[in-house]
Amino acid sequence: KEAHSRTFHHRPLTNTDNFILASISSAISVCIMMPMDTIKTRLVVQSSSQLPPRPPSSQSFSSVVCRPPPKGIRDCAARVMEEEG
Repeated sequence: KEAHSRTFHHRPLTNTDNFILASISSAISVCIMMPMDTIKTRLVVQSSSQLPPRPPSSQSFSSVVCRPPPKGIRDCAARVMEEEG
């Protein structure tokens, strides 16, 4: 409330103000939560599948490198940044 009164000089917010503020907050939320959700999903999926990988059936998959599951959140985040950017 204090920030609102300083920013908007004690006037009520218009629909345009609400739209702009909601858009900004949604964009920030997506930029933070999407990578966190990706990391969480990778950790859950990779930790639940402890079966050894099947060998590739054709020559086209011979360059696939099977890495052990990530050791934690930081390791998973580093791998995602390294492999997918």
